[in-house]
Amino acid sequence: GKQHLMNLTHGAGVVSATFSRSGKFAASLSWDNTIRIIDPQTFNELHSMQHNNQTGRWLSTFGCSFDPLHENFFITGSMANPPVLD
Repeated sequence: GKQHLMNLTHGAGVVSATFSRSGKFAASLSWDNTIRIIDPQTFNELHSMQHNNQTGRWLSTFGCSFDPLHENFFITGSMANPPVLD
C-alpha cells in the first residue's frame, strides 16, 4: 500500500495545516479541538493545545498563520467569547 511521510495525531479531521516561513515549524488545526505544532524535519510534536474549532455549519473553518518576523508566534480564529490570547 501507499506509505505516508507521517501520521498526524489528531482524533478527528484536520481542517488546516501550515508551515512557518523558514519551515522550522508546522501547525495543524483539527475538529478534535486541538492545535498541534510539529518539527517537520523530525515529525516530532513540539506542542499541543486545546482550541475550540467548532465553527458550526455557517462559518468557514479556522486557519493558522505564523508571524513572518517571529516564527515562534502564530494566530488563528477563535470561538471564545470574549476573545483571548494564549
